Amino acid sequence: MWECSEDHRLWTFYLRKGVRFHNGRIMTSRDVQATLQRLIDVHSPSIWLYRDIERAEVAGHYCIKFVLHRPNRFFLHLFSCIRMTILPYDYNVANTLIGTGPFQISELNADVLELTAFDAYYGIRPHLDQVHFWFVPDLSPNDRYYELPGTDRLSLTTGCDQTNSINYPALGCQYMLFNFHKEGIHHHPLFRQALRIVYDSVALVRDLGGNRITPASSFLPWRSAAQDWTAASLEHARELLHNCGYQGETVTLSYKHNKDADVAEWFQCRAASIGLNISMQAVVDYFNSEETMNAQLILAEEILEEDWQYGMIHFFKNLSNHFHMCMSHAFQSLLDDKLHHFAKLHRADRTALLDEAEALLRDHCWILHGCHMNKQAELDQSIFGMQIAEFGYLDISKLWIKNL
Repeated sequence: MWECSEDHRLWTFYLRKGVRFHNGRIMTSRDVQATLQRLIDVHSPSIWLYRDIERAEVAGHYCIKFVLHRPNRFFLHLFSCIRMTILPYDYNVANTLIGTGPFQISELNADVLELTAFDAYYGIRPHLDQVHFWFVPDLSPNDRYYELPGTDRLSLTTGCDQTNSINYPALGCQYMLFNFHKEGIHHHPLFRQALRIVYDSVALVRDLGGNRITPASSFLPWRSAAQDWTAASLEHARELLHNCGYQGETVTLSYKHNKDADVAEWFQCRAASIGLNISMQAVVDYFNSEETMNAQLILAEEILEEDWQYGMIHFFKNLSNHFHMCMSHAFQSLLDDKLHHFAKLHRADRTALLDEAEALLRDHCWILHGCHMNKQAELDQSIFGMQIAEFGYLDISKLWIKNL
């Protein structure tokens, strides 16, 4: 339960009693306070979203109050997201993560994450006793396999007699990012306009197909669907390239190894057809900023939370993502000014503001939207209870096995 003052500057939360951490201790308001303080202490990349909080007051074992510097109508979103997952105040989370969810971590190494059902979970106990996530480097990021012990992943094809297959569009899109902290011709707006044509959304979906289902002009599929789409002319891109003073220099494109190679090769080929030299750099550890940020262009993908307004504002203000690391200080300042009063607004006004912020990206070609992706999950025919959760994963707490 929660309540807030009329001016949206005092928020009070009454915690559910009897919620236990995986180590058996009952969660209290002190844990909530400590979780927020931990975000501050570790300089969380998401801390901008919590900047309005003046202090958190423990008002009882199951009551906590947040006093804000200014009104914040977006406050509930900030406490129902992954970043504010409540952690115990008296446990070193560097050892292993302990939460209150339906599964607890029983093993974690470079190859596998093993989860075990938490019998003391405050909600409905998961149907499955254990779930193992194996990290398979050559598996497509858009394909996920949910198997039973003893099954062969290679046999899980599209045969309806073997699997249940579900497809679902991801909330987000693939896109190309310009690294403005690297010198190069990409700082010229006409060059970026030329690349907007080379990395044409319509041609991308038409030529490569597969899980690329629709062209994107936004991270939000319904925004993209409202646009009238026609393929752009490469000849116009050639003219823009000439007008920006391009002299044949090589421009480096960074992409994730075993994920975006086909897109990178397609882009390189289209660029070559208008005289643009693209050097490709495959990155194995995509989140290794030093390796990825060594290029002027970066192929990326953003999958938003189901709470899409939170997902969008987090994309714009997350200090650790590639977008923030690639933007110039001047561009970032424009966005900061645009979004400064975001949390004070009503939902409809927040939507309009996010549209304006994304329009800045399009108008200045700071990023180039590519396409919306379809995710696919293959399940053994004995697995039931498929429900989509955050980031396009299945809610494994709802899965159950028939005849086992």
